[in-house]
Amino acid sequence: EDEIKKGLRPTIPETCPEAYRQLIVQCWADHVDDRPTFSEILQSLSQFSDSFLPSCGEVMPRSEVSEVDTALNLDDTEVNDSSSTNNGVQLSRTKSRESSIVWGDNGEISAIDEGDDEGVSSPAMAPDQEILVTEKKVEGGEGAGSAQCFLTVTVGGVTQIWCGENKGRIIIRNEAAEEIAVQERSGGVYSLISVNSGRSDPFVWSGCSDKEKSIVVVDTKNMKVVKTIKAEIGIICLLEVDDMVWAGCSDGSIRVYSKRNYGLRKRYQNPGGAGVIGCMILIDGKIWVGTEKSILIIDPNPKDKNRAGEVKELEGHKGVVHSLRRVGHEVWSCSTDKTIRVWTMEGESICEMQGHDGRVFCLLYLNAYVFSGSWDKSLFIWNPKTHKLVSMIEKAHSDGVGCLIGVNGKVWSGGWDKKICIYRPVSHL
Repeated sequence: EDEIKKGLRPTIPETCPEAYRQLIVQCWADHVDDRPTFSEILQSLSQFSDSFLPSCGEVMPRSEVSEVDTALNLDDTEVNDSSSTNNGVQLSRTKSRESSIVWGDNGEISAIDEGDDEGVSSPAMAPDQEILVTEKKVEGGEGAGSAQCFLTVTVGGVTQIWCGENKGRIIIRNEAAEEIAVQERSGGVYSLISVNSGRSDPFVWSGCSDKEKSIVVVDTKNMKVVKTIKAEIGIICLLEVDDMVWAGCSDGSIRVYSKRNYGLRKRYQNPGGAGVIGCMILIDGKIWVGTEKSILIIDPNPKDKNRAGEVKELEGHKGVVHSLRRVGHEVWSCSTDKTIRVWTMEGESICEMQGHDGRVFCLLYLNAYVFSGSWDKSLFIWNPKTHKLVSMIEKAHSDGVGCLIGVNGKVWSGGWDKKICIYRPVSHL
């Protein structure tokens, strides 16, 4: 005790991030009034997590949209060529009229057009309206991790549901949710995609983070590993684009690999100051990329070659964009900032929807509804025509809802509680 009063403190490792180092030193302050309160510590940790733990961060929503031109870096790497060149890439940010959908004290949802004095409100449907009925809950069992991603694959005419876990396992189930196979990885599995192998049974590419930091390619016909691509950086999301597979990484870069020989063909180095790549989706030949700070739209094959590498940035979210889904003629996005946003196909903001009390991890468009899963353990159900919440399952899991998928008209949800819940639609759906 005397030594502590004299200023003795443990040595902080050199590998400790500077932000955490400063917080630790503040907590060690000699005078109690100089130390942060527990509330301030929690707030600081929540802010830090966006940068250091992108899947767990939590920040408040931001609606400001500005028009800025910024130069990006494109590191173009050819197969078997260690040299690279940097090219200036033009990034444009859109400015658009926005509206927000928020809960009112009277239980109604109001659509507020920013810039107008008054919002136009309409009553929400009764929160107990039944859209889905729980059909089954599947326990993860011994050694299970939290569910991070789902994939449906048809092998030999039979549907399989693959589930990647944060402890490095891939559990493969049939439509009855019975376990039929297990794939082991040394690091968390955060992305699964089915890639055309040129034959009836596809290959499955899995993106791993944590220890392994690689992409593992599996032949679904015999369940054998075809190739392990050492990425040396955490792989958060994967996307098949023509004869390439795009990989979004935890350092904010995007790496493009050949489907044929698995070689690295191109690298986008931190486009738009991305911070982390949370998700990607291909829409009408363009790639929408959810990052730590915004959404990027990249045209991989522009007609005008002089516009190659141009990136359009959509501002609005403040926090990692975890999921992007095409819903009819709209694109929906969800984020760490607890909000869901709706965009036109051209990237103009339509509205922002609030309601979840925690980070929104996943979106699913199925049976004419949009489903959203959140850290607040709930499953929300939205009407995509009106952008209104029509129903919810408040405690879908005992921990966060990490992923969603549709299987033969049913909704499967994977949770941080290591469970899978299966819901079937009620008759009026």
